[in-house]
Amino acid sequence: ESLPLLSSDLLAQLATYQDVLYTGRAFADQTALRIALATHALNHVIQARQMILQHNTLLERAARRAAAHPDEEDAGAADLENAVRDQGFTRPRVLILVPYRHCALALITLMRQMMIDLDRKTDTFRHFKKFAREYGAEPRDYNHYYPEYHSFFAGNQDDCFALGMAVKAKNVNLYNDLYSSDIIVASPLGLRRIIGGEGDKKRDFDFLSSIELVIADQADVFHMQNYDHLDHVLAHLNLKPVEPRDADINRIRLYQLEDLSAHFRQTIIVSQFMSAELSATWRRYAQNYCGKVSQRFKLRHIAHPRPPTITHVIPRVSQIFHALDVPTRVEEADVRFQYFLDHVLPIISKQSLKHVLVVIPSYFDFVRLRNHLKKNRINCAQICEYTSQSNVTRAKSYLYHGTRPLLLYTERYHYHFRSRFRRVHHVVFYQLPLYPQFYSEWLNNIGPEEAAEATCTVMYSRYDALRLSNVLGEERVARMFASDRPSHMFM
Repeated sequence: ESLPLLSSDLLAQLATYQDVLYTGRAFADQTALRIALATHALNHVIQARQMILQHNTLLERAARRAAAHPDEEDAGAADLENAVRDQGFTRPRVLILVPYRHCALALITLMRQMMIDLDRKTDTFRHFKKFAREYGAEPRDYNHYYPEYHSFFAGNQDDCFALGMAVKAKNVNLYNDLYSSDIIVASPLGLRRIIGGEGDKKRDFDFLSSIELVIADQADVFHMQNYDHLDHVLAHLNLKPVEPRDADINRIRLYQLEDLSAHFRQTIIVSQFMSAELSATWRRYAQNYCGKVSQRFKLRHIAHPRPPTITHVIPRVSQIFHALDVPTRVEEADVRFQYFLDHVLPIISKQSLKHVLVVIPSYFDFVRLRNHLKKNRINCAQICEYTSQSNVTRAKSYLYHGTRPLLLYTERYHYHFRSRFRRVHHVVFYQLPLYPQFYSEWLNNIGPEEAAEATCTVMYSRYDALRLSNVLGEERVARMFASDRPSHMFM
């Protein structure tokens, strides 16, 4: 069957073997994106295997000639020795990072469909039934208000796994030992537990020493887990093995012996949005000598950029953006905290505002603000990713009845549960969310009867440029940063 247009466009870009950062991932396109990624990964492994078999044949012929004519010098022996360098320190060539088991199931199922023997009508994937049983699960009841919620939680949500795949002549073996695998499909947490950390007695990361292609799909979800796991895994790619492995030194590529593997590795990152963390990862680990292509490259089927999420806000609410004067990135958290205490909290107290939803993306900021309010005996409710269901229900009741004027709410909890609130009169963004669609979702909690008196307050700094662009659009953000005004209002 013909490939979707998005798949063929992306495959053409991936075939250049440049590093690729694509931040246009959408729920409607995820199957087409996975087809492109799975096809590219399989092509890379199959072509590498065919090259090894061809070189084995050349070496066998050279050995037979040498045995038949032992007294003759082979003038092409040196050239042949360099030509057959086609392997690394270890066997794994491709690393695919996905956030959940159901994502691995979807990707490997596509690979299986691509490699089914149509002539014999046989399944070439061994142990697939076991794999489907362990990586599949009954989906949870989805919140019908948010259709893309399905793409996040479509099945097994276990985020700690690592699976080895060995591609052979007639079949593909699942559940292979990592050192005897060609493709590793894993979550960042699953690999980090294997890699270990400084000071751990048991550490193992030699199987990552010869990775030629690394794919991080749904990289936006890694922010909602622990982004440090992704950086930890990428930092251990293409390091020289600690222990000697079963490798033919005469077949190892010269650039790997010279510790230059990172410059010959293709890095592919696919995400819904661009973030400061992704940008730092991109700059640090995308070192391909072929070059890199960031999110600016365009695919033919995308005629227009994604509209800013402020256009999805339904109630007519005045949205005031307050600029923070932050000298350095290190001081940002302190400046933001102090601005909230000096300018936002006094207005809430002085005007006796109730039904105030305070959105805090960072859990560390949440803990800091919660502890301060508790220490100063300021009444507030709270919901974070560690709050029990009974306490969540109680906190929602406090917000609805105005028993407690403030509700502190984290982005990570909203990502997992997508709570909706009633009788929200005021929304305060301690910082803009990473997922831009959450901005409109929270403001749309304001009902039509509260919209006339409702307010929205947003605190931002120059380091929030990417988050601002996703919410407001690049043109508005450019005008905001060019202006000297400390506040900007949108309706």
